[in-house]
Amino acid sequence: MLLEIHPENPQRRLITKVVDQLKAGGIVLMPTDTNYGLTCDVYSKSATMQLYQFRKLSPKKPFSVLCEDLKQVSEYTYMETPAYRKIRRCLPGPYTFILKASGTMPRHFKASRKEIGVRIPDHPICQMVLEELGHPLLITSILPEDEESAQSIDPTEIHQQEKALIRCVVDAGVMPLEHSTVVDFTVSPPKVVRTGKGDPSVFETES
Repeated sequence: MLLEIHPENPQRRLITKVVDQLKAGGIVLMPTDTNYGLTCDVYSKSATMQLYQFRKLSPKKPFSVLCEDLKQVSEYTYMETPAYRKIRRCLPGPYTFILKASGTMPRHFKASRKEIGVRIPDHPICQMVLEELGHPLLITSILPEDEESAQSIDPTEIHQQEKALIRCVVDAGVMPLEHSTVVDFTVSPPKVVRTGKGDPSVFETES
């Protein structure tokens, strides 16, 4: 299924179709504020396993989690007050924060991992999907980690290439390939693991 959704003013009826696919255990390609990502319902064990198989990754390889807001983040992670104060200034935005996972995180995803990457993207489509779904999504890149040549992602091409495996592709237009800035809050002071679209200076200058 290919759904053309306006990136700034998403059509509610189409957002509902996306959420229906996620609830049914499907893999959905959708835009974030950095690039397109493969997503699935965090509570769907079968979809989580399909996502690992699709990306040809070991289940030990952690995915990130998309959350609607900081309240939801606090339900699935342990976040100390100093971390909360820094994180809230940057979200929603192009950041991934590594935090300690709480017991609320589904066991099939958490497994032996004690940390998870958390994102709150500044993108209307993501925000509406998460709001209607009511709980987090898993997300991973559509591209292999060693992919260096791609400069952008065209959802219509992905749909043609992978429509047998991806239940729903959200088409919000071609997007430049960017990455989130990753900050590890499981160490003190927080460590910038990867510099991407988000400004890392607030974490590099404060301890």
